[in-house]
This record gives sequence, C-alpha cells and structure tokens, in this order.
Amino acid sequence: MKLTVRVSAKVAGRDAVRVTSAAHAVGKVKPAAKLNLKKKIKKGKRATATATFSAPGLTPNGTAVVKVGKKTVAAVKVNAAGKVKLKLPKLKVGKHKVTVTLLAGDAFKKVSVKKAIKVRR
Repeated sequence: MKLTVRVSAKVAGRDAVRVTSAAHAVGKVKPAAKLNLKKKIKKGKRATATATFSAPGLTPNGTAVVKVGKKTVAAVKVNAAGKVKLKLPKLKVGKHKVTVTLLAGDAFKKVSVKKAIKVRR
C-alpha cells in the first residue's frame, strides 16, 4: 500500500499553492487476536467459538478461517465489530486444538489464535 499527502493553501491576495508528497510504502498492521472458547464440553454438545480481532485506530476486516486440529471447519467474514462467532461441529471425546486465523488483507497481516478444548463423556 502506498500513501501520498496533498496539501493546499490559500491566502487572500495570493495564488493558491498545492503540494503533493512522493508516494511512500506503508506497512501492514498486525492485529491483536483473542479467542473465547469453553475449556470443557460434554460429548454430543457443540461449543461456540468467538474470536475478536482489534488494531489501534482500525477495525480488522476480511475472512477468518476456523480449524479443529488440521481440519478446516469454516471460513467466515469478520463483522463490523471485528468479531467472528461460530458453532463448532460435534467433536469426539478427547482433546482438540481450535485455531482461528485472520487472513492477510490490504492493511492487515495474517494473525492466528489457538485454544484447546476437552470433550468429556
């Protein structure tokens, strides 16, 4: 992404002056990520995962990919508040790793957050 700045100045009795800066590359922001997920659920129940992405002065947008273990469960659009809420599928008894990844966009770097969930009988 490139950024240029244009300044215009006008004073009574003088000609207007306009100046534009040279284009400079602007780096991407790495948003903060947080995942809310119950630590334990009972067999046959579906857990709800809520991921929140935030950056200073900006709201991250784009697509978040949700995985349980190595299996991709869903690709969900991030809402205007920077959140993704999703019901996970029913999981087998045992421990599972849930990963939510915000894919890189025009202004944001890729970021992931992981949490473990235990399914018990």
